[in-house]
Amino acid sequence: MSVWADIHKRSNGETVRKEDDILFELVDKDALLEPNVLVYIKKSARLPFNLGGYESINHLLSELDIAVIIVPGIRKRTAPLQLWEAKVDLERRGDYKQAAMVEAQIRLWEDMSLRGLYDHAAKVIKLFPDEMRTEYNGKRMKELLISTLAHEAMHAFFDRPGHDHLPDVVSVEEPMAEFGMLLYLHENQGKEPINTDFYAWAEQDVLNQKTCYRYGFALMQQHLMEEKAINSGRTRTRIDFESYKESLF
Repeated sequence: MSVWADIHKRSNGETVRKEDDILFELVDKDALLEPNVLVYIKKSARLPFNLGGYESINHLLSELDIAVIIVPGIRKRTAPLQLWEAKVDLERRGDYKQAAMVEAQIRLWEDMSLRGLYDHAAKVIKLFPDEMRTEYNGKRMKELLISTLAHEAMHAFFDRPGHDHLPDVVSVEEPMAEFGMLLYLHENQGKEPINTDFYAWAEQDVLNQKTCYRYGFALMQQHLMEEKAINSGRTRTRIDFESYKESLF
């Protein structure tokens, strides 16, 4: 193969240089994504991101032995169990006004399609591009893929011994995963393939969420204010974020 032919293939995502490859398994058996999009995912996963001893998302996923699978179809989200329990309890006590408000929150959750999912038992992150194509008129696929991978990687980061014996605190863990994703994008602005427009879009996307995901925006704003005050990215908010990883027992 000539040098020019090799360059052409790389530009189309047909080959990947060793330095652009990844250490975790990335599976797209149904060929749902173009080869150049898979290259984009790999490049973004290799960007530096120091988090709890890991150097990048690539490092984190490979050390935790987590595969990333591209999955066909669209799946709806289920509402957190705590909301259903709260609704039942309120109705039992005759507080139907509050029960109706909780039911409205349940509907918001169950109207939400999944962009991605971290499967603790199988040790995989699933990405759902068919769902992503229904958002933003299909024009933000790369941004949705990368931000979702980063979000689910945060769930994998927080997964630790003892975690599976406790209920998910969705209202805490989902905003924190969004915060971690925003941190990753913010700290890599200007590094191909992350640009300023990408980060600005992600901030607005989080802010526009209708459930607790949107609180990730508030955490990021708090971090940015602290960062400006101390002239350092090692803010109290970022330190607290990483400490959530600590062993439970």
